[in-house]
Amino acid sequence: MLKELAKIKVKDYGTVFILALTLVFFLVSAFLNYKAEGNEEYALLSKSFLDGKLYLYEPRLDSVLYNDHYYWHLGPFPAVALMPLTFIWKILFNQVFRQGFLYIIITFGIFTFSYWLAKKFKYSFNDSLYLAFAFCFASVYQFVAFIPWSWYFGQAITTLLLFFSIHEYFTKKRYLLIGIYLGFVLLSRYTAVFCVLFYLLAIIQENKNDIKSAGKKLFKLCTPILIAGLLLMWYNYERFENPLNSGYADSNNWLYSEEERYEQINYGLFQLRNIPTNFFYYFLNGVQPIRQDIKSLMGTTYMLKTPYVTVSYPGTSLFVVAPIFLYVFKNKFKSSISKKALIPVLVITFILLTYYWPGWRQIGPRYTLDFAPFLYLILLEAFENRKLTKLAKYVIVISSLYDYFFFLHIFNLY
Repeated sequence: MLKELAKIKVKDYGTVFILALTLVFFLVSAFLNYKAEGNEEYALLSKSFLDGKLYLYEPRLDSVLYNDHYYWHLGPFPAVALMPLTFIWKILFNQVFRQGFLYIIITFGIFTFSYWLAKKFKYSFNDSLYLAFAFCFASVYQFVAFIPWSWYFGQAITTLLLFFSIHEYFTKKRYLLIGIYLGFVLLSRYTAVFCVLFYLLAIIQENKNDIKSAGKKLFKLCTPILIAGLLLMWYNYERFENPLNSGYADSNNWLYSEEERYEQINYGLFQLRNIPTNFFYYFLNGVQPIRQDIKSLMGTTYMLKTPYVTVSYPGTSLFVVAPIFLYVFKNKFKSSISKKALIPVLVITFILLTYYWPGWRQIGPRYTLDFAPFLYLILLEAFENRKLTKLAKYVIVISSLYDYFFFLHIFNLY
């Protein structure tokens, strides 16, 4: 990338524009990450881990009260990853490390991998920049990139780990290392680990005439994931005396009544009957109008006031937030890469649709980040001759701007 940056001329208006826009979004992200305070449960949990404890020292939103201790229900790996920084920060400043300080590096890593993949698929420098920008700032990830709170921090870590695994697959194919990355994914976002299906299919396909070689690679891939699974079960048992209880079902049990946790209690964590509800919010829900506070003959007037529209709770459709991914439907799935990438996308989508909760306060369905890097692979093979159209570039830029507009309004910053 650095060599191609050096070759840019002032007259390369398209490239200069997307670079400038990317810089603006990164600066906004860095500023918001720096200013954001609170909701840093992973940093606090990393401090507890360093103290030899598995619980938080004080109640936090979404924490679970069990045996007089408060536990964080999300996967532990992001907290483990923060432990060295928390240790150093404690020595230097006598404070807990703030998650936002690391966040911009995570987003830059995701941007770099997105760019690298586009170049790997033979896109031009300009188009690769647009595609990397699209993943980071014209998709559901934009919202995550701006807020380093723990719910989003775990998703950012997971997305980066998935890109690490994809990069390894397209370079040295060390399946043990891929398995380690996916083991960390399991310890961060349980549902995202089903991305392993891509690599399982790759091993079977590439070694169909060599069972012994396939067996070795499968062993290398799966062993770290199985070890991570056992560690997770131990972690759950030490907290809740049940290896299969992650705490999700009991989150906020100290804060809200059973009536306030109605969906969580009555619809179960994963139930088929949740699919219609989630399908609507994931793929059909649009924006909602902001009406004037005036009563008319028919009730509240239909006349709008600024900023006219906002995000429908709990978020708009994936294809409203990230319309560039509509191009995946142009992919004819002739290549093995697209076919293999489609499987984890479909499997994880199905699992997410059965979950009782589409996600709190968001622009779009951010849980889709569990498979977004593989959906990105499909997108890369959707454009003929590996060339973005002008329309696609307009879609990327415009959607990034209105996503940011929604972000400002959802947090009353407008």
